[in-house]
Amino acid sequence: PFAATDPNTWPVHPVRGAFGIDGDLVKFGHDEDKDVTAVVDGFMRLKTKSYGKTYKRVMGLGVCYGAFVLLKTAAENPNLFDRLVLDGCWLSLSLFVEKAKRDLKTLVNPQTGGWSNHWCFGRQWVQDAVEWITKTFVLDLTDISLLDYTPKIKKTPLLFFYGKDDYMIRRSEFEQLWNSLTP
Repeated sequence: PFAATDPNTWPVHPVRGAFGIDGDLVKFGHDEDKDVTAVVDGFMRLKTKSYGKTYKRVMGLGVCYGAFVLLKTAAENPNLFDRLVLDGCWLSLSLFVEKAKRDLKTLVNPQTGGWSNHWCFGRQWVQDAVEWITKTFVLDLTDISLLDYTPKIKKTPLLFFYGKDDYMIRRSEFEQLWNSLTP
């Protein structure tokens, strides 16, 4: 049924129409670990046609958001990965959203951004409006922090890559993540 206050009931959804993003399907960190687990489990049961062998080990490779999802997945499924390689891992969803709203160009160019001082996009009210539109019409941006998951990671060997000039992950965030994983 149609409800004027619920954009998901509108016949023409503004964000879905403009960007092709269905906020009901995009979970942005909340459920992707289940997808990763299903894929890995599926491959573990497959036999390769050429060699007739099953997969015995799984190594996860994640960059940025993918690293975030894989680390959460490893925490939720301790025996899923034999090793993880993570590059530019986000610490939390709220920190990413805060940085992206301050410089929208990071969504298309996360290495440098470039609109933080733009005459329009650099204004606080525009940034707040973008965040409100996103939360209202596009995605569930309820915070997820890897610090809630890292205590569960006990045996999985990890290799982190972090660029000292990473625009989206501050050094202090990387250190928090690192320290939460090391005894």
